[in-house]
Amino acid sequence: MAIKKQKTPIPISSLVPPTAAAYCIELLKKHQLKIRLVKPRATILGTYIRKEQGGQLLSEEIRINANLNKELFLTVLLHEIAHWLVANSPQRKSPPHGTYWQQTFKLLMEPVLTPDNFSARQLEHLNQELYGERTSACFSAGLLHALRFSDEEAEEASSVEIKALDLGTIFIHNGNPFQLIEKRRTRALCLQLLEGRNLLVQLSARVALPEHQDLLRLHKLSLAYQPLETVPKGNLFHYLGETFQNLGSDEKSGLNKIRKPKSTGIFTLNKQVLVRTAELITD
Repeated sequence: MAIKKQKTPIPISSLVPPTAAAYCIELLKKHQLKIRLVKPRATILGTYIRKEQGGQLLSEEIRINANLNKELFLTVLLHEIAHWLVANSPQRKSPPHGTYWQQTFKLLMEPVLTPDNFSARQLEHLNQELYGERTSACFSAGLLHALRFSDEEAEEASSVEIKALDLGTIFIHNGNPFQLIEKRRTRALCLQLLEGRNLLVQLSARVALPEHQDLLRLHKLSLAYQPLETVPKGNLFHYLGETFQNLGSDEKSGLNKIRKPKSTGIFTLNKQVLVRTAELITD
């Protein structure tokens, strides 16, 4: 069984893991499916195209991006075959990724969920996607990342040097969420979002970007902070677990003067440090 890419037939055995080739060939022959490789699309990995007129089927075709690795190609192929099976069944009017489609996709995937076809990390993500509490049988960000990269590539791809990040980026370092505040010559000023600590980290340090499902939660957490220089003079703010009052800029040092409430001791702090704001103090 070969798949067409323009006019050059490509054997399916070269597109999926070798131990899954016979299974895929059998499916394609059994259902007489047409598969076409297409130029990579930014937001779509594969599509099932069905054309009808007056209730009569004119044509149908599965299109898959030509740049997918074998593990991802196999999963996308079975994903689209599941759409074909649903479209040609009595349940064809069910939701595109509804319960019936999910069940069909799971049945197609079960014969290939083996260490011969996927790594242990990929199988973990696939099983979670297919049989987890919130199963959708679609492609989550975590599953896509696992399928796109080998274990070695995934470790490298999941990390990036701080110096390559934009200011304001949220990242994970030593298991804790941070936000990049300022880049200096060799180090970066970063806010530890859970404790409100402002720490200096080497620009060359490799950090991880949060999973998509965690990003919104961390972004909302970051909104509780603001640069010290934007806190109105006289207002309270929280920093490193303690409460301070902003006394305004110190013209000599260029820093902000701060003190603890009801204290005469005055400290200075970088204006760009992020703090949690509190209520207004009136003398």
